[in-house]
Amino acid sequence: MSGITIKVLSSFFAIAIAFFSIFTAPASPQTQNVLTPVDDMPLKEDAEKTVTIHLLSSLGENSQSIQQAADMFCADRPNIRIHIHTVASQSDYRSTLRSKLLSGEQVDLFHIFSQTEARELQKYLARLSHLQWLKKARPQSLAGITLDDGLYGVPYSLEGYGLLYNTAIWEAAGINIRNIQNFEELEKAFEELRVQIRDNKLREEFPHLRAVTEFPAQDRSFLGEQISNMALFPDLLDSPTALATQILPFTGAQHAKDYVDLMVRCSSSRGEPALLAQIPRNRQLQTGLAAGRIAVIQDVTGVYKEIRAVDPQIADTLSFQPIPFPGEESAAVYADSPLYWGVNQTSAPEVQEAAAQFLEWLYTSPQGIYLTQNGLGILSPFPQSEDQEVAASNPLQKQLEGYIDAGRSRGWIYREFPQGFTQEVFATEIKEYLANQSVWKSFAQHCQEQWYRLR
Repeated sequence: MSGITIKVLSSFFAIAIAFFSIFTAPASPQTQNVLTPVDDMPLKEDAEKTVTIHLLSSLGENSQSIQQAADMFCADRPNIRIHIHTVASQSDYRSTLRSKLLSGEQVDLFHIFSQTEARELQKYLARLSHLQWLKKARPQSLAGITLDDGLYGVPYSLEGYGLLYNTAIWEAAGINIRNIQNFEELEKAFEELRVQIRDNKLREEFPHLRAVTEFPAQDRSFLGEQISNMALFPDLLDSPTALATQILPFTGAQHAKDYVDLMVRCSSSRGEPALLAQIPRNRQLQTGLAAGRIAVIQDVTGVYKEIRAVDPQIADTLSFQPIPFPGEESAAVYADSPLYWGVNQTSAPEVQEAAAQFLEWLYTSPQGIYLTQNGLGILSPFPQSEDQEVAASNPLQKQLEGYIDAGRSRGWIYREFPQGFTQEVFATEIKEYLANQSVWKSFAQHCQEQWYRLR
C-alpha cells in the first residue's frame, strides 16, 4: 500500500472518530430541556439548512394576521419556514393539540390557556426564563405560565374587562362617571340615570335609550367567568392560590348578590328578572350599547371593533372604566393574557431557537409591534418605549393599559377553578336566583360544596 494511500486512510479514520465522538458524547445536565437564549446561539443564515416551525394556532379570527406575521418574519430569514395550522374552536384546539403531542406529530409552537393547562403539558414546554426580552413583559401577563421553577411560555396579549360607558349619555344626564370610586357611588349613579330614563328626560336627545344597562344571563361564560372571577377574587387573589385551594371560603357571596341585584334593577328586564336568562350577549352589545338603547355594559375591550362596525359615532364616545365591586376598597379592571405561546421542548434545538426568534421579533421589532397593535388588534404584554409606540386601532386598549400600569387591575383567576365550576355550577346558581330570588341563601353553600366535590 502506497504512502499516499496510508495518509488518506489515516485522515479518514481520524475524521470518523471525531465525528462519532461528537454525536455519542452525553449531553450536559445543564443543557438538557433548556432553550438557549436567541442572542447566545443565533441560527446560521444557511439557505441549504432549512428550519421548519410547525405552528398550531387557535387564533381563527386573526389567522390572516398571524400568517402575515410569519411571512414577514421569514422574508428576511430564507432558512426558516413557518407552517401554520389553525383550529378556531378552543375545545377542539385542546383535543387536537393533545392528540398531536401524544402521537408524536410535529408541533413546535402552540397555545395554552391557563396555569392548569401549563402544568398538565409541562413536559412538552421549554423553560424560557433565561430569555431576557421575555422578562420585560408586564408581571400581570406572566402569572399563567409561571410554574415552580420559572417561565414556560410567552403571553399572547393583555385583555381586560370593565365598564364601557357611552359618555354622551352620562354627560347629558349630568353624571360624572370618572369620579366613581366605590360601589355605593356606582349604585347612586345607576339609580339616578334610571330615574331620568324612566321620566323620559333624555328621550329627545337619545330617542332609543331604554335602560341603564343589560345583564346577558343567557351567556354562561359571562356569569361563570367574569362574575365568578369578581366574586371570588377577594378570597383567592391569584392563579396559584385558586389552583391550590381545596375548600372555598366564599366570604363575598353577599357582595356578589349586591352587584347582580344592581344590574338587574337597572336592566331592561327590571320587573321580570327571570327574562334575563333569555338575554344573549349580542343584546347588550350590538343591539344594546352600539344601538344607543343602553348606556353602559360590562365587557372586554376587544368588543370595540364590533361596536364600531354598528355605529362609529357611538364607538367614539366610549370610555373604559374600572368596576367598583362591592366590598373592594377600590375599583379595578380585570386583566390578563387570554392565552400563551408554548415552545415544544421535544422539538429539535434549532427549531426551538427559530420559534423563540419569531416570538421575539413579533413583540420587540418595529414591524412586529405594528402588526400586534393594528393587524392582530391586541394590547401587547410588553411595554413600549415612546419611540416604539404606534397608533393603536382600539383606543380602549390604551385606557386599559393606563389602569394596568397604575396598579388598578386584578387577574383572571377563574381559569384555575375546578373544571365545570364556572359554567355548570356558578352560572347555574345565578340563573336559578334570577328565576326565583329566594334561593340566594343557599347560593354560597352550594358553590362551596360543588367546588370541593369537583376539586
